[in-house]
Amino acid sequence: MPLPALRQFESFPAIVNNEKGFIIRDPLGFSNDFFIKEDIAFIIYFFNGVTPMRDLQENFFMRFKKELHKDFVKEIVSFFDQNYLLDNVRFRKKLNWEREKFRKQKIRKPIDVLYKSDEKSMNFYKDLIKEIKRFSSKEIPKTGTISPHIDYFRGKETYIKVYSGVKEIKKRKFIILGTNHTMFKDEFIVANKDFETINGKISKIDSNLLGSLKKELGEKYFEDMIAHKYEHSIEFQINILAELFENFTFFPILTPTFLDGRNHEEFIEWLKNSVDDEYFIIAASDFSHTGIRFGDPFPAIEKRDEIIRYDKNMIDLILQKGGEAFINELISNKNKTNICGMGPIYTLLKLTGNKNGRIVDYRFTIDESGGSMVSFAGIFF
Repeated sequence: MPLPALRQFESFPAIVNNEKGFIIRDPLGFSNDFFIKEDIAFIIYFFNGVTPMRDLQENFFMRFKKELHKDFVKEIVSFFDQNYLLDNVRFRKKLNWEREKFRKQKIRKPIDVLYKSDEKSMNFYKDLIKEIKRFSSKEIPKTGTISPHIDYFRGKETYIKVYSGVKEIKKRKFIILGTNHTMFKDEFIVANKDFETINGKISKIDSNLLGSLKKELGEKYFEDMIAHKYEHSIEFQINILAELFENFTFFPILTPTFLDGRNHEEFIEWLKNSVDDEYFIIAASDFSHTGIRFGDPFPAIEKRDEIIRYDKNMIDLILQKGGEAFINELISNKNKTNICGMGPIYTLLKLTGNKNGRIVDYRFTIDESGGSMVSFAGIFF
C-alpha cells in the first residue's frame, strides 16, 4: 500500500531550539503552525500517494544511516491526518463543511485576528489610519492604484503614501483585485458578501455588479469563493477604505496568476464592459519574495541590490509597456523572484489601459537573519 498524499500547505526553513527544520503553515487555518525537524521533512517528502513504505525506509536509511520503523511513520501519518493536512476523505469532508458554512454567511468576517486580539497591534493599525488622514499627498490617482498587501507593520510607509492619495478621490465605487494565496483553482474568484473590518465596520458589496455577473456569466466564478475566507489581500484594503469613506461599495475579486498563458478573456471582457468612470480599481499586490523562506538557495541579503534592480525593471515595464509586456516577462523567466500579485497588476492594467502610471513609493523588508526579502510598491494610475 502506498503512503498517503499530502495536500497543499506552506513550509519554510526555521531553527527552533538549535534544531534545523521547517515551520508548517496551513493557509486554510485548519491547523495551527508547527515545527518539524529535517528528518520528519524528509519522511513527508515521500507522502505522495504513490511511494510504498519500503522505498521510504530504504531512502531514509541511505540518508540518515539508521532504520525507520513503520510505527513511527504511522504516527506521523496520524498527526498530519488529525491536522487535515492529508489529501483524503477526512480533509475533503472538512473542506466541504467549511465551504457550505461560508456560503450561507451574509458577511465575510475578518481573518486578521492579530489586530483584534492584541492591543498593541490594534493601536498600531489605528495610528496608521490617523497618519493616512493627516498626511497630505501631492499625488492623487485617477483610475486606480497598486497597493501592498503585506502586513501593516512592514508596509506602513507605503500604505500611507498610497491611501493619503486615494482618500482625496471623489469616487466611491471600488474594484478590489486580490492575490489568491490559497490552494483553490487559478481562476477569477468572486465573493458575494459584505465584508466586516477589523474595526467592526460593515463594508457593502456592489450589488449591481453582483447581479450583472450572475446574469451574464452564471455562478461559476462563485464556486470557490471560500478562498475569500482565508485571503488577507483584499481585507487589508477594505480595513483602510472603511476608515476613510463613510459610504462606499466594493467588488472583491481574487485573480489568477496568468502564468499558464491563459488570458481569461471572458471575465475580463465582462469586467471591462461593466466598469465605467465611476469606479476606482485597487490591485493588492506585493513584488519580489526571495531568499531562504521562499525556496531560494541563497540568503536574500546577498542579492539585495540585484533584486531591487529587477523590481525596478519590472515596474518600468508596467509603466512604459503595460500589462502584456509585464506578464510575458514573468512567463518567460518563470517568475524567478516570486512576484506575488501579478494577477491583480495585470488585471488592473487591462482595465485602465496602462495610462499615466507613476510610482509613488517602493520599499523592501528583510528579516532579521537576512535570509528572506519582500518588496512592495505604490503606483498610481
